[in-house]
Amino acid sequence: MIINFDTYLLTEKVKQIDFEMLYEKAKTAYQHKALVNKVVKDYKLNLYFASTFGTAITFLIPIIEKLFYNSGTPLNIGAYEIVLLIVFTIAEIININSEGIQKLRETLTEKGLIGLVQKIKDSLLSIHKITAKVGEAIGKTMERFIEMFGYVSIGIPIWQTLLEITQQEGFDIDTLPQKITGLAIGAGAFYLKNLVNRIIEILSKK
Repeated sequence: MIINFDTYLLTEKVKQIDFEMLYEKAKTAYQHKALVNKVVKDYKLNLYFASTFGTAITFLIPIIEKLFYNSGTPLNIGAYEIVLLIVFTIAEIININSEGIQKLRETLTEKGLIGLVQKIKDSLLSIHKITAKVGEAIGKTMERFIEMFGYVSIGIPIWQTLLEITQQEGFDIDTLPQKITGLAIGAGAFYLKNLVNRIIEILSKK
């Protein structure tokens, strides 16, 4: 059968696609979204919280999971507990103290996980700082933490790229905030600048 050159190129590109990997990513994203919905339902969080943060949390889960995994600390927590921690930490950062959030605090305390909240907070604020700097470089200004979730369209590619870098360089739940903040402000700023440049470079290739 004779085919034109454009069709041939398309066929060759399709052969290079790892459909199994894409399926696994899609399945994982669906499972994470289901967990976020379950937490929102279980703790009766309001529509504002669900609509503003729900989608973004789905894509932050694997980053936080990887940071914990890289730390090598034996923690008996799964994706559901990660979602509980992320939701509660976001509520703390933006000062939401509803009945559902209070119940969530009790659950984390009972599970012995409340001590991890500060680590999650430091990591989320570091991710916000990275996202804001990358956004600034591409013409989107994000001044507040909550704006990071509003810019989901540009946030998700940035976070997926950050996940790739985390897997390559082995950032963990402690070292990511340390490297971004830095023991000295100058060192932290220098590292952040290099990391942002690397993320932009990877995004431009994609």
